[in-house]
Amino acid sequence: MAIVQPTQVTHPNRATFRTVFQGAIAFAAILPLILTSAGIAPVGLAGILVLVAGAITRVMAVPAVEDFLEKYLPFLAAKPSDK
Repeated sequence: MAIVQPTQVTHPNRATFRTVFQGAIAFAAILPLILTSAGIAPVGLAGILVLVAGAITRVMAVPAVEDFLEKYLPFLAAKPSDK
């Protein structure tokens, strides 16, 4: 039985880019909160950031989403296309 390495090991740059993308989307989701409330607690901010980043990470792990990314947004796919 052959050992299959995860895409994070075989394509570390893609894994890093996907993580940065997910974090940027999470930050963009809370940006209105940051701008409208000057007294937001850092713990609340971190919690929202982790929640949104976790949700995006989970969604990007769904096989149907991965298929969509491979077809329409290949730079976000877990592995390079076979083209």
